[in-house]
Amino acid sequence: MLKKIAITSILALQGVFIGTFTLADKIAYILAKGIELADNISMWVEHLVRKLMQALRMRITKSKKELTRQLIKYVLMRIMENASKDARNALRKL
Repeated sequence: MLKKIAITSILALQGVFIGTFTLADKIAYILAKGIELADNISMWVEHLVRKLMQALRMRITKSKKELTRQLIKYVLMRIMENASKDARNALRKL
């Protein structure tokens, strides 16, 4: 019984992480497309990604061409990992 519960829990957690990666992929794709669109949209996307990189203490890109879909996805994944870690730490302190 305990083994079945453990397996079910692991599968549920695995589904959450897979869903998160898919969400990060989709957001990264949308933001990357936003950079390619009109200048007024790309300026805001570029600003957002640079601010996220600054919050993560990453080296901030100098040009818009450096903001690839893969880099944006990496930044989003790091933000989600940090938020998850902070949430776990907060719950532990309760």
